[in-house]
Amino acid sequence: LRTITIDFELGVSNVFTKHYPSVIVRGYLFHFGQSLFRKSFAALSLLPLNHILQGLQCLTSTRPEYPNIQGFLDYYHNTYGPFSKFPPHMYNLYRNITPRTINYLEGRHSRMKKHEQALESIARIRDDMGAPTPKHRKNKVVTDECLMKLWKRYDNGRIDITSFLNAAGLRYFQRPSRS
Repeated sequence: LRTITIDFELGVSNVFTKHYPSVIVRGYLFHFGQSLFRKSFAALSLLPLNHILQGLQCLTSTRPEYPNIQGFLDYYHNTYGPFSKFPPHMYNLYRNITPRTINYLEGRHSRMKKHEQALESIARIRDDMGAPTPKHRKNKVVTDECLMKLWKRYDNGRIDITSFLNAAGLRYFQRPSRS
């Protein structure tokens, strides 16, 4: 066995890399393209609110010919479109680099005891109120700086909407790495 082609499953890749270091692990180009297309859709949330519809039209007009792509487009429109359950104003993050996850809250909750008494909980919350804000990981800081530069290039007309969506999708919607 010299080469194995996988569906971009990190676990499978790690197993082959660990147990068969001489085997070359490759991903299917088809799945790679699908992933990039979906990431561009996620990047719509980073456009100015009044540009999201134009970005959506741009993506749907240049869509690749994947099986079931229309199903994905219908799902997106019904779930995140202008008249959907979650319209764009609910997920728009244009020029917003504040924390967008609740990981720090989940960490604090895990430090609390399962059946802590109310007064203990109140005391813990009071202690937390004076605590400094959580520090950002270095990779998060770098990513946010890149996003700020990307927004500036888009706002100044140096890149078009398609380039913005592709770049933001690739850079900003990666699985987080540990640093």
